[in-house]
Amino acid sequence: MPILCTLSERQLWQLARAMGSAAFRKGDVVFRKGEPGDRFYIVQSGAFTVFDGGSPATPCFFAYPQLF
Repeated sequence: MPILCTLSERQLWQLARAMGSAAFRKGDVVFRKGEPGDRFYIVQSGAFTVFDGGSPATPCFFAYPQLF
């Protein structure tokens, strides 16, 4: 992933040790607009859709590999 390319091998290992994993199912809400951004997600597999909450809702579709 381009954003991680500048990290040294040591930094990548430190990052990997600090990370956790999470699994979500279709229809799960991961976060809502306006909530504090206290997580960083790397999509390992699958796909997701982001709705901006506008009316009408305009979805943005993402698939592996994506960061958000």
